[in-house]
Amino acid sequence: HKSSNVGARMIEGQCYCGEVRFTVAEPSSKADVVFAGYCHCLSCRRAHAAPVYQVAYLKEHLFAYTAGEELVKHFRKVEGKDPVRSFCSNCGSKLTIQYAQSMPGCIGTFPALYDEASQKNLPELLKPSKVNERESCVLDNDVLKLGK
Repeated sequence: HKSSNVGARMIEGQCYCGEVRFTVAEPSSKADVVFAGYCHCLSCRRAHAAPVYQVAYLKEHLFAYTAGEELVKHFRKVEGKDPVRSFCSNCGSKLTIQYAQSMPGCIGTFPALYDEASQKNLPELLKPSKVNERESCVLDNDVLKLGK
């Protein structure tokens, strides 16, 4: 993906090994963000080996690989069906998710891959505001109250 977001604040991100790098241009309007939140569905839990994960679905023009794009591999569990999940072939980090049929022109990015400063100070439009499949949540209601 190529990006032409002149003047926008650029958020940098990378995979675990650092070989694949990307930028996300800060969205300028709500129209640029389809969904920013958390997902609890079984498919996402299995793909990320986690009980929940954070995702921001943006217009594709806001996302661009800046290094290591040749290492990006794509996986589709069922041929011809959504989603397509992309990952680093070197370290296995999940990089993006796309639903071409239900969200054409959008790409799901994972804020956990953004640079640390951006993770701690997400632009307002990228802050989680929704929960997908809350009824599928496997976290105990008290998990967030646990001490160190």
